[in-house]
Amino acid sequence: MWKGGFLLPKNTVMAPAHEILEECGVKLKDAGNGLYVCDSFEMVSKMLASACDAGAKLLNSTNVEDLVLKENHVDGVVIQWFPVQQMPKFITCMDPIAIRSKVVIDATGHDSFLVRRLSEQRQGIPVPKGCGSLWVDEAEKQTVELTHEIYPGLIVAGMSATSTYGAPSMGPTFGGMLLAGKKAAELAHEKIIGVKVKSAGKVLKVGHRDVLVTE
Repeated sequence: MWKGGFLLPKNTVMAPAHEILEECGVKLKDAGNGLYVCDSFEMVSKMLASACDAGAKLLNSTNVEDLVLKENHVDGVVIQWFPVQQMPKFITCMDPIAIRSKVVIDATGHDSFLVRRLSEQRQGIPVPKGCGSLWVDEAEKQTVELTHEIYPGLIVAGMSATSTYGAPSMGPTFGGMLLAGKKAAELAHEKIIGVKVKSAGKVLKVGHRDVLVTE
């Protein structure tokens, strides 16, 4: 998102996804026909700030290497420092550590990394096939529709979901991904708290130890 569309410092979103950006204080320009344009750096910066204000914790230079996978559910992720991964194994042989979580969200984009890893170990989990060719309108819709709990404890969201099922790609527009993220958050909230989110403006009161988002 930082890079904007085609390396231009602007991002586009279609209604009603612009409402999420308005909640974060992002300045939007109405381009007509339900299309809104914003500055890419302002968009990402204010979304990050809003997430931090809501209680999200961000880990610096950290990669997810694997799942914590128990009998019939995902129980967290295995993490490693990114700089360590870049060094030869004979120089540094550092074991990763695990973080347990009630819900893990695979938001790794085109890689669908966690779903791919899960598909190697559990039957019935599709092997991610990558996104199909460009079809903006359909892609925006399917990005949201395909966001779901693919396995107990693991929610697949956004481009990870479209890549898992071979849905069309949408190009440089971000409305579907924002709405998919909102849906994933609501699914996680419902799973942890047991209460379905009904209103778009409802504040999700979930502890940062309850949900892990990988991207």
